[in-house]
Amino acid sequence: MKYILRFLPLLLLITLFAACKKEEVKPVENPDKGTLLMHLHTYIENSEVEDYGIVYTTNAGRKISLDMAQMYLSDFQVVKANGTRYTIPNKKVLQDLKSETYELGEVPVGEYKALIFRVGFDAATNKLAPSADPTLLDHSEMWFGTNPQPDGYVFLHAKGMVDPTPGAAQMEPFEYKIGTSSNYIQINLPDKDFTVVKDQASYVHLLADYSQVFDGIDISNPANRSVLTAAENSVMPATWITQNIPLFFRYEE
Repeated sequence: MKYILRFLPLLLLITLFAACKKEEVKPVENPDKGTLLMHLHTYIENSEVEDYGIVYTTNAGRKISLDMAQMYLSDFQVVKANGTRYTIPNKKVLQDLKSETYELGEVPVGEYKALIFRVGFDAATNKLAPSADPTLLDHSEMWFGTNPQPDGYVFLHAKGMVDPTPGAAQMEPFEYKIGTSSNYIQINLPDKDFTVVKDQASYVHLLADYSQVFDGIDISNPANRSVLTAAENSVMPATWITQNIPLFFRYEE
């Protein structure tokens, strides 16, 4: 009897361990997913830009034409109806005039109320050489100089012709290259419900209105019609243009 009592605690531990071994831990199943795509049109105010070099007139009478309209977009997140966020991993795109549909990736099925993203690159991506991802990065028009380092990439490149004052007889050239880490800016779109369905493609339809680049800027001053270097990105008008970038985006009606 004493022998049994002596080893009773050990027997209890062995019994408990055996019971735990019998319970199988089920792996967490991956949620059902669907593919999310972004449809993004290039606009000048209320007019869709059909091609480079075409002159469009705003409601205020300002004439604008584009010869370059490109942005790097990254850090895509979708916001569920309950407010939780899902980050689409490793997705970055180069938005341009000729491309309108961009596949963002697979996201869990469900009801969503918003899309969030950034214009530009995080610090690590901004230091990469073009050879690290030639399809995305090997675009010399998105560099400040003959190569992207040490200044990183241009996040927004807008170039064309504009009235220095609305209705002016002669249009003048403008060119803005906005980049650097201080101008890596987040876009928080207002709520607009959309649904992601299992094994199906779902779309978010947006507009990028490049007329907003001039909002609040006195472009009758020639100095305010050009930003070409990384150094110029820390002063006006680059700092103001960066504040205007969120105004570019709205949902397509």
